[in-house]
Amino acid sequence: FKQINDNHGHDAGDEVLKAVAARLHAGLRASDTVARLGGDEFVVLLTPQLAPADAEPVLNRLLDALSQPITLSSGVQVAVGSSLGLAHFPNDGRTPDALMRHADEAMYTNKRAGRSRALSR
Repeated sequence: FKQINDNHGHDAGDEVLKAVAARLHAGLRASDTVARLGGDEFVVLLTPQLAPADAEPVLNRLLDALSQPITLSSGVQVAVGSSLGLAHFPNDGRTPDALMRHADEAMYTNKRAGRSRALSR
């Protein structure tokens, strides 16, 4: 998002954040939750909990939505890369901190492997 802010201004960066949040929300069930952690990081809580194999199609649907260009109010199209990390309760942790740590590690593993990935570590 820094590049978008630098090239198009902070209002454009805010537009992109809102578009990303909307796309995440649109790709989920009514019972799921999307929250922005800060910067360009979001967390998604799938409730009721899905088995890892059932969560993968959801994550891939989110990645597909995020891979589409975002058209700013100025008419300029921008693209954002995305990487997702999955943590599954209770296998990957029993506390919110442990689950966030696992998801964060998985996300950074996916980032190193290339953007637009959603695999568990």
